[in-house]
Amino acid sequence: MLLLDEPLTALDAKLRDVLRVEIDALLRRLRMTAVYVTHDQAEAMALGDRIVVMSQGQVAQVGRPRDIYFTPQSRFVAEFVGTMNRLHGVVRDGHLEVMGGRVPWRGRGAGKVEVLFRPERAAIVEPGAGHVKGRVSSSFFLGDRTRLLVEGVSAGTLIVETTDRRDWEPGQDVYLAIDPDALLTLDR
Repeated sequence: MLLLDEPLTALDAKLRDVLRVEIDALLRRLRMTAVYVTHDQAEAMALGDRIVVMSQGQVAQVGRPRDIYFTPQSRFVAEFVGTMNRLHGVVRDGHLEVMGGRVPWRGRGAGKVEVLFRPERAAIVEPGAGHVKGRVSSSFFLGDRTRLLVEGVSAGTLIVETTDRRDWEPGQDVYLAIDPDALLTLDR
């Protein structure tokens, strides 16, 4: 067994990406088990067969990277691994009603709820095809995607990631279709 404690932390991003692939290939070729300690969630997701998420010295969740990301067992794990949006609304007649519109509801809970969803689980669609309407407050071009900050859907700002190549301007209206299967209701 090999213990690797933050082996890539001090490296620049490109070298970190190259070495991440090489470490993974080497461990698989040697069929060696490794305990890999990192604070970089992307690194853990890329290299881990099983991930242990710790909070204040306690195990918060153990699982495959996909399970940790898509079905977190607590609000802490959901928000620690990746980015999460929060929506506050009211469940009524099979929909989650929020400031900017209505999202189909398949989750548990009724009445007032707080739900979480990941930025990539909201698609920008044509007017009339979306569940909610918001307004772009900022946009950040990241190369392979653009990260939008959207206001007017919930009390806070939503983060939406899109591969759409158009330029996004502050003040521009956007219509979002949020995947109902991506809405999580989690206890603290």
